[in-house]
Amino acid sequence: QEHIFAWRVTEYLRSIGNTDKVGIIKTQKAASSIASQWNPGGRDSKPLVSGSQYSEGYMHEALINRVATSLVDLNDPYTVEGFVWWQGEGDVPVKLWSEYYRLWLDDLTTGWNPRTEWWDLNEDGNPDYAGIPDDDVAEYNVGLRELTGCNFPTLLTRISWNIGGSPGWGDRSTWESGLINVRNAMDDFAADDLYNSISVDIDDIPLADGLHYASPEYIEIGERYAWQYLREIYDILEGDINFDGIVDVSDIALAGNQWGTIGGWPYNSDLNSDGFVDVADLALIGKDWDQGGLASLNLIPSPVSSIS
Repeated sequence: QEHIFAWRVTEYLRSIGNTDKVGIIKTQKAASSIASQWNPGGRDSKPLVSGSQYSEGYMHEALINRVATSLVDLNDPYTVEGFVWWQGEGDVPVKLWSEYYRLWLDDLTTGWNPRTEWWDLNEDGNPDYAGIPDDDVAEYNVGLRELTGCNFPTLLTRISWNIGGSPGWGDRSTWESGLINVRNAMDDFAADDLYNSISVDIDDIPLADGLHYASPEYIEIGERYAWQYLREIYDILEGDINFDGIVDVSDIALAGNQWGTIGGWPYNSDLNSDGFVDVADLALIGKDWDQGGLASLNLIPSPVSSIS
């Protein structure tokens, strides 16, 4: 999905005369959690104890190192213009992990400053983990934005409501609240963030096995990344379905081809994201309509001089 995303963004940049290159710095680990493998360590973690899975996660360390070394190794000067985050299923079945997912996500992106009593996650005045000295202070953690010097948006792939879980999770009733916690954390992060972060909805995309997707679905998810990223970052008019810089009959045609459906990709006519392409979407096209668009079709007849 990340390759489709990069391709679509490149395609749009070329269409507006921008020759910038688009690259991907990828760090991946299947079946992982932000509470352990991706944990930035420190403030919202268990105290740094030797061998503790709640100290800085090895995937977080790998992510930071890869981003830093990649930006140095690239011959051309690059800036980080976005962070795609697809993770969360591994934190669903554990109550504490899902409840504090948002805090870990904040730390991963923006970093945090050290403070005392940092193990008191619920801020009730009592340490969550006994036996830790009161003067224990976590080390400073740098977030990805500070590391890169770029206030980039984060594209969060909000995990699907329709996941079936893993065999070890037990009945859905035991972990559904965790699913709600993680999904809400992603939505809230996107809503609160100052840098146009987006929570990408994939609920309508069918799963292949209860947790994973088949190749066509991954491609569609990549299309959604690009669609929402370009609209948010490049201020594309809402009614400009085909991203050509003008709202005209070509956008009406795309909406007509997708009429009554959930939309399509790469150019999705379900502009209000209500699950159907209908008159409400046409109204959004009309709102941004370029007055030259219809006239160019020569559909408006010239006045007649006489009637015979």
